[in-house]
Amino acid sequence: MQNIQRKTTSHTGETKIKSPRDGSSFKGYSFIIIIAIIMLAGIFQPAVTYSQMFWNHAGNFGGTRYAAAPNSSSLNITGSFTFECWVYKTASGLGYLMHKVNGTNTGYSLYINSGGSVTIGTNGAQRLSSNINVPENAWTHIAATYSAGSTYTIYINGVNAGTASSNSNPLSNTDSLLIGKRENGFNFPGYMDEVRIWNRTLTQSEIQRSMRTSLGATGGNYSGLVLALTFQDENSNGTIFNFTDWSGNGNTSYNRGVTAVDHSNRPSNILSLNEALDLDGTNSYFAVPNHSSFDLNGESTFEAWVYMENFISGQGQNILSKGISNDGYSIFVTTGGILGYRINSTSASTGYAMPVRRWVHVAITIDAANLVRAYVNGTQVHSATRTTLISNNDSLFIGKSNSGGYFNGYIDEVRISKITKTPAQINDYLYRSVDAANDLPGTDIVWNFDGLARDNGNHGTRGYFRGNALFSNPATQNNVPVSPLVRADNNNFTAGYNIKTSTRRIPETGTSGNMTDDSIVISGNSVISDINLFVGINHTYDADIDMVLIGPNGDSVLVCADFFAAGNNDNIVTIFDDNADSSLVNNRYVDVSTRIKPLNNMNTAFSGDNPNGVWRLRIRDDNISDTGRMYVWGLQINNSPLVGVQSVSSEIPVQYELSQNYPNPFNPVTNIRFSIPKEGFVTLKVFDITGREVRTLINEDLGAGKYNIDFSGADLASGVYFYRMETGSFSEVKKMILVK
Repeated sequence: MQNIQRKTTSHTGETKIKSPRDGSSFKGYSFIIIIAIIMLAGIFQPAVTYSQMFWNHAGNFGGTRYAAAPNSSSLNITGSFTFECWVYKTASGLGYLMHKVNGTNTGYSLYINSGGSVTIGTNGAQRLSSNINVPENAWTHIAATYSAGSTYTIYINGVNAGTASSNSNPLSNTDSLLIGKRENGFNFPGYMDEVRIWNRTLTQSEIQRSMRTSLGATGGNYSGLVLALTFQDENSNGTIFNFTDWSGNGNTSYNRGVTAVDHSNRPSNILSLNEALDLDGTNSYFAVPNHSSFDLNGESTFEAWVYMENFISGQGQNILSKGISNDGYSIFVTTGGILGYRINSTSASTGYAMPVRRWVHVAITIDAANLVRAYVNGTQVHSATRTTLISNNDSLFIGKSNSGGYFNGYIDEVRISKITKTPAQINDYLYRSVDAANDLPGTDIVWNFDGLARDNGNHGTRGYFRGNALFSNPATQNNVPVSPLVRADNNNFTAGYNIKTSTRRIPETGTSGNMTDDSIVISGNSVISDINLFVGINHTYDADIDMVLIGPNGDSVLVCADFFAAGNNDNIVTIFDDNADSSLVNNRYVDVSTRIKPLNNMNTAFSGDNPNGVWRLRIRDDNISDTGRMYVWGLQINNSPLVGVQSVSSEIPVQYELSQNYPNPFNPVTNIRFSIPKEGFVTLKVFDITGREVRTLINEDLGAGKYNIDFSGADLASGVYFYRMETGSFSEVKKMILVK
């Protein structure tokens, strides 16, 4: 077993842990030393990140209900073990959490005594009770370990709550594992979540690192995990509340009346659910056995979010790779730091210099004519014609190739599709986390890496951790970057949002007052009744951040200020929405989920305003030593399912028509009118003089009628542009001129 405790670095590359009281920085100390100091004070608190798993569930055992896992060789433990679970006790009294003991008192038990202490027992005898009690009406993490022939230890919320020496190994039995009771009652009165059993002794640092991750993994640092009940499905497409064992050992349990505790769309105070694959650049990677869904030999798209921690001298770094040098495909970073790809035996450079310590979305598409295009953050950076992809039986490696080239950093949301995604499709899903419920047809494989080692797409293929590869565990590791992804399908995300990709630093270098100011131009003449703000930020300490949204007429609202939750905040990746069901309250949450209420009401601030004009997001950093970066932000007006398109008449036109934009030339906003005589799927796209697509204005079904849409070229250079409308058999192109 390798030691999983790694030194974490800030976005500037130096070790940095922040004081939750005054925001001061400690540089040059390792994480484990600081944790030791904190635990001596008895106040271990995690860092914080933000959730994408909006279908998060727990189980309500209620004092009368339970679950049962049939006996198996993996559950029949006779040596070292670790038991883990989150519990929320709603009443006092004796309650069993896990119990596998037969009539002759052989096996193991974990329970909470009537006084509130946690007890671990084997072979019918009590071995150790905790010196910390479990409170009522609060989530508490419990872990109990046994080192064969040596020591029992109990941890409460990651803190050592007692140790006892013993050489009493649990004896073999063939009984079922009962969860939430024992054979003659004593049911647990409350909720349970993340029930896990390991056939080895986890260290305290291992428990602390993964206790706030919804975990279901195999291999490497997760070897020995034999039961993992998360009480939810791998995606939102099936029966969400279930008792599937995600460890890969087949210990799926039977539900005996347990009901769902639905945490959907709510901030979590126990789990972080937007994780990534954490790779240290030295023999750590994620391997997936060959499967037809990602054995590509035709039209294809493969893509991922990547965060490269450092260049490795003399070593290229592979993001993903399938096949050896004469077949298959890969995406990699060259020894010189340039993004490249391989199709069969031909490697090519895209010419894009990969940044260090910054999230970047990379995508490679291959069309029916074998034209390969490379995209970075949704913008095409390269194209070339290659040979047809050759099928192979090799495994897929994420974070290396067959011959090495290990990646140093984080990889998230790996998607492999048997379709050629258009630029519009890449951009539509750029900041939108996907699974089988909301992906495009043909997107067969998606690894979200949110604690689960299985594909969240259509096939459920299982991958295996190798070497020192880990989930990123941002809720318990300081300054771990989080990719700018959200999952808000019911909020018309991202179709209804005016979105701007950004790389602005926080605070902006050379600015006075530690300010970062960014702007978006919104077109259209309407009256605001509702406004939502999407923000994707990584930061070393978000309790130092004040965020103000400023409208075109000067109206403004303080969205977020000095907020922290259960420890040090590192990241804000969420949608601020006045209609969310949870508010920003200090120290309440570990995870603010997909949507949360802003500090002050945005609808009140902007109600009745016209959205047309320049909107600004102003961020003030209270501490000059902080570092951070804004990746993206965007606005949705009046919960619109489309950005900018407006129906101007219900009269049904007699023919298709695309009008000349007005004004033309324009700076920076112009209006485009069009008519469609019958319902159909409409696309309206803008291209530059080279034919490169620069904007998708419409990509939706529209009913018969007359429409207009405003187009802003605020972020484009002066020059000639073309716009093309396509629907059914109709297609037309017109020219427009941007003059700044």
